[in-house]
Amino acid sequence: MEYIKLNLKEKNYRDTNQKEIDVVIEKEGKLSPIEIKKSSYPDAKSIRSFSLLKKSSLDVASGGIVCMTDKTFQIDDNNLYIPCNII
Repeated sequence: MEYIKLNLKEKNYRDTNQKEIDVVIEKEGKLSPIEIKKSSYPDAKSIRSFSLLKKSSLDVASGGIVCMTDKTFQIDDNNLYIPCNII
C-alpha cells in the first residue's frame, strides 16, 4: 500500500463562547471546516459554526459534515454531507 503525502495542516477550533469546529484543514492559504457526526443525516445547523472562520485572515473554502450517509450531497452552496466510508 502506498501513502500519498499531502501538505495539509489540520486543527480543531473552539472560541471563547465554546463554539467549535471539529476539524479545520488549511491548504494553500484556505481553510476547510469539517464536522464529524454519528448519524446518517445530521441537522444542517451543524455547519453554523463554520461562519466563525470568516474572522480569519485566510479564505474559507468548501467544507462539510462527515457522517454515516450513503452518498455525498449538498448541504448548501459551499458544503457537503460526506460519507465516512470514503475517507
